[in-house]
Amino acid sequence: MESNFKVLLLMVIAMAAASTALELYKASQCFKSRGIPKVAFNCPPHHMIKIHRAFHGISDRERTPEEAEEQCPAVAEGGAMANCTQCEGDCIDDSMNLVYDWSTCMGNTSCIRTVMQSYMPACPGRDKFSDYLQVEYQCVPRVDVINICQKVEKTLTEGYIFSPNYPHNYPTNQDCMCRIYTDWSSRVRLSMYDLLLETKNGRCRADWLMLRQKEQKHRHCGAIMTGTKNITSDSNTLEIQFHSDENDNRTQNFQYFTRSLKGFWVYFSSVPRGSLKIACRQLTPADQEVREIVSDDEEFEEVVGKDSPTTEMPLDGITKVMSDDEEGEDAADEGDKKGAKDDKKNGHNGTKKRPGRPQGKNGDRNHVHRDGEKGANRGENSAVVQGAGALASILSLVLATLLH
Repeated sequence: MESNFKVLLLMVIAMAAASTALELYKASQCFKSRGIPKVAFNCPPHHMIKIHRAFHGISDRERTPEEAEEQCPAVAEGGAMANCTQCEGDCIDDSMNLVYDWSTCMGNTSCIRTVMQSYMPACPGRDKFSDYLQVEYQCVPRVDVINICQKVEKTLTEGYIFSPNYPHNYPTNQDCMCRIYTDWSSRVRLSMYDLLLETKNGRCRADWLMLRQKEQKHRHCGAIMTGTKNITSDSNTLEIQFHSDENDNRTQNFQYFTRSLKGFWVYFSSVPRGSLKIACRQLTPADQEVREIVSDDEEFEEVVGKDSPTTEMPLDGITKVMSDDEEGEDAADEGDKKGAKDDKKNGHNGTKKRPGRPQGKNGDRNHVHRDGEKGANRGENSAVVQGAGALASILSLVLATLLH
């Protein structure tokens, strides 16, 4: 009798999971069309964009509309042009999946991103530049996402947790926790969709998200990009604790960009697939977890996100993928350099803050990351100079050949 009940319970869970499966939408940009290349995402009201996958592609051959409708799923679904979306036999490169700053779209209802054509040397044929960029995304109902600071107790097969007010700035002075647990033989799987939390002196000493399991404690802060952080617990229980201090900083300078501190959004499930129980609540000063923060004697490890999408930015001197934020950052750097020259000319020491670059409310915290940004900009400028020199050499060689 008990075994039959377990089988029935598993069937109900499987049916519930199948009924709540989210539809996968596709957005494509054809680089052979006119105008500024952009991809647009649109979800129904009260839904949140979740980027699933992004990749560049080169069509293996020119297809007629009839062939494209037979061989290309997106064309068959309607709204996509032949040779501008993924089809069977295309050369695909998804190494660019994390290069674009998808964090600006994550959690919003609609979003438009400017994109650029990619150089794909591994693909066959003479044309090595991508024909299209295709992005797959889902629309997550906001009502299905748990606010970590609200009192909640649920039993489910998978779920989402976000910070208060996500995808906008989170409030100050927050201490909240969710406890997730599953069967003894299972483990909890956590994927960080989006995380932008304030750092202090390059460490998780301001705002953070802590994962607790057994005796292990890991604080996460900074900028962690979509798909770069997946964690499986060592036991059947995982605790998630969120803390924000009294400083109401809305933005912070990271390694590459100045970003809005929008909080976090995570996804959780069990391995193997099964039911989970989750209980969330706001912590009080009497809770042990809060007392440990106040006493500052808690032992933990830190994971500080540096906002670099990949360990090596795939920039190759021919194609540079640049987001809107990068363009604004470069303009700010040029404004800083021009202002520094003017100060030197007028006899100033250059210590005055400039309006050219966005400033946080706490100057010291922004200053911590500025040296790294300038070093990155100098490296990019050096790469551009080297690329220009190589191009000049090639042109000289061609000219010399023609003259002879």
